[in-house]
Amino acid sequence: FHTRFSLYYEPLPKFIHWKTGKIHSNHLQCSTTTRRASSSRPNLQQLSKAEKLEGYSPRIRELYIPHKEGAIIVSLDFSSQEVLLYAELSKDPVLRSCFVGDVLTDMHSKTGCAIHNNREPEHPLTYEEFVELVKAGDGKAKKYRALGKLVNFSTQFRIGAKTLSEKLLVVESEAQSMIDAKAEVFCAAEQWALDQMAEVRRTGQAKTMLGAIRHLRDNLNSPDKGVANKAERQGLSIMIQGSAAEQTKLVEGAIWNAGILDKFDCSYIASIHDEIVTSVMLDQAEAFIGELHRLMVQDYAGMELPIRSSVSVGWNFGVQKELNGDHSEKNIRKALGLD
Repeated sequence: FHTRFSLYYEPLPKFIHWKTGKIHSNHLQCSTTTRRASSSRPNLQQLSKAEKLEGYSPRIRELYIPHKEGAIIVSLDFSSQEVLLYAELSKDPVLRSCFVGDVLTDMHSKTGCAIHNNREPEHPLTYEEFVELVKAGDGKAKKYRALGKLVNFSTQFRIGAKTLSEKLLVVESEAQSMIDAKAEVFCAAEQWALDQMAEVRRTGQAKTMLGAIRHLRDNLNSPDKGVANKAERQGLSIMIQGSAAEQTKLVEGAIWNAGILDKFDCSYIASIHDEIVTSVMLDQAEAFIGELHRLMVQDYAGMELPIRSSVSVGWNFGVQKELNGDHSEKNIRKALGLD
């Protein structure tokens, strides 16, 4: 609660432009080490979404409204962007099965099941049994899946057991067992990460999928082991997050080159992590979404795995409804509660 006051409630009124009466955040293209876009005054990457207190919504995203009356907010995001890139680069068959195949694997259930079996070896479950329990609403299975999700995202860039234990409020040995459980499930991805960190140590640099280079030699040679170890992890971060940044920026460039901002009565609001947030007049939304979605799923670096993008609409950025692949005018109006 106090964090939200310091991040939003107190500073936001100070950013209101004297002429427009609106807040215009600074969009920073290359100020992060991973080349991810960032922003300031205010930082849109910190827009609170989930409830931290049950029944209490911060409603911060509801402040972001369409550019004029009769328009709606349209948000397009890359589906599991960083995990997809990890699967593409590592060639891990289990991780790739989350994106291709007749029945897609649920990554978080996979890790959650492994953690369950480590903790409760007397009652082991197959992945299929675990998924059925989750679908049936079993409380224990759902908690293990949530734990699997947290471990998956926390350890993506080699977080250690000590840090994970502090995050989960468990002893370090238990945190390490969770890390080991994930590594055992996605063993090819684990080996790829170790190989890439070794390559970063050997070459002193890391590259994105399109070849942008981050030089890390000075940090790798630092007498401070903490700095040197961090540089190895930064190498992985450049490969995944840096590539994700490239992919997002290519879409932004494609939007500009296609003249979409002139073709439609619309406004480009921001890129927020893996989301492209825009505003467009309702009567142009179907055609607008069709063109933007085509650019979102365009080829990036010759990837083998499919690039997918979900689309959501709403009268503001805080209350959004997914279109679930149907971008027709009828479904847009239904999502907005008009039909």
